[in-house]
Amino acid sequence: MLLQGMSVCLSTDNRLVSRTTVTRELQLAIETFQLSPSEVRNLVLEGFKRSFYPGPYIEKQQFLDAVRFGFCVWLCCENSAKTETLDCFPDL
Repeated sequence: MLLQGMSVCLSTDNRLVSRTTVTRELQLAIETFQLSPSEVRNLVLEGFKRSFYPGPYIEKQQFLDAVRFGFCVWLCCENSAKTETLDCFPDL
């Protein structure tokens, strides 16, 4: 579905019944589908975009910006030998 450009996200639905966590589900998805860091970023962001955020829309956008920035920092730290800047994601 990702290859066709569809919006995809992960959810644990009911953590107590399924005995899993979002972290575990992400780990399984990464291992099963060999997701790249950018694909993981998009998967996580799609989940936040489709969530029922309890605050105003502007706060949700600010939260998404913070998540985008966090992924950028993480990837830049992971690839510090390749880049010295936070230019990993031009859409920030």
